[in-house]
Amino acid sequence: KVARNTLYYTIGTVPTTMALALGVALLFDRKIRGSHIYRTFFFAPTITSTVAISIVWLWLYDPSYGPINYFLRIVGITGPNWLGDPRWAMPAVIIMSVWKDLGYAAVIFFAGLQNVPHELYEAAKIDGAGAIDRFRYVTWPSLLPTTFFLLITSIISSFQVFDRVFILTNGGPINSTNVVVFYLYNKAFRLFEMGYGASVAYLLFGVILLVTIIQWRLMDRYAY
Repeated sequence: KVARNTLYYTIGTVPTTMALALGVALLFDRKIRGSHIYRTFFFAPTITSTVAISIVWLWLYDPSYGPINYFLRIVGITGPNWLGDPRWAMPAVIIMSVWKDLGYAAVIFFAGLQNVPHELYEAAKIDGAGAIDRFRYVTWPSLLPTTFFLLITSIISSFQVFDRVFILTNGGPINSTNVVVFYLYNKAFRLFEMGYGASVAYLLFGVILLVTIIQWRLMDRYAY
């Protein structure tokens, strides 16, 4: 159950965050007025304390007084009990995590875009390539190393998620958000089963090491 929850969280956060971040980075790369303000707006959650953000989202998710369900009621939708319903608790944690981590990934993608030679875009335009073709044949291949870097670090981070789960749901309801590190914490520091907790930690290390090695091999094969 804990392993499935962790995998659910990883699949829910990593692809979504990276896809949205790439779109935001492409917007950042356009020469628009006030772009530095937008960059600050998106990056601010990244440098804000996760504890503070989680407390704010506790209020946002409140089924009776939270703004999210309030606006849903305005449009005639009955909002769920976000953190009290096993079907919605993990999606709620995923939504908050995507919002918090989006700025960091967008900034990394934006930095990668700055290293794409403009001569390639000019050559593609001369050859008649449209915006989609330029992204497909110039931008995306140039961003592969950046993408692999973000993929590796994001998966490692998602496997180690703890603080936002601890504050938002405390692993509930009915263990629907109980992830590996939270499970380790309960076993080692609440039930004082230190040996069992250490075993879980070693297992987590092994899984992260294996996944990282696989990704590095793929990066060596496809990104360079």
